[in-house]
Amino acid sequence: MGELRVRAGEAGLAVGFRWVLPGDAAGSPVWAAELAGLTATGLGPDLVEDVRMVVGALVSNACRHSRSGLAGGLVTVSATVTPETMEVTVLDQGSEDVVGPRLGDEGQLGLIICSALGDLSVSGDAVSGWRVRVTLPGAWRAERAAR
Repeated sequence: MGELRVRAGEAGLAVGFRWVLPGDAAGSPVWAAELAGLTATGLGPDLVEDVRMVVGALVSNACRHSRSGLAGGLVTVSATVTPETMEVTVLDQGSEDVVGPRLGDEGQLGLIICSALGDLSVSGDAVSGWRVRVTLPGAWRAERAAR
């Protein structure tokens, strides 16, 4: 299930998408990466690949390390494009780990890659769910200006 949001603000027009996907570790990261890639289409090939990589890694982590990966679990993916940035957020259904996703832990290659591509933040808690957000710079602006 998905939805489209458009809003005008001081920084210009923002377009956002939100998808709720099954917590299937085998399929959902692939579906989410494709949906996010479609969202970034037209913003430059480098950004499309970065968005696919970020969403695939975050959804994979949510499916593997949270209750989202259990039977009937869900992962919420949202992406917002503004004139300055593209923000990708993945919300899982919480975990037994009260500390949540964090850089520096063994096996956190996906988070390391995401933080190298943009600004990474983690919020939430083990009960209501972990929200991992990556804000990618608007590199497409220079590409469009060069056309």
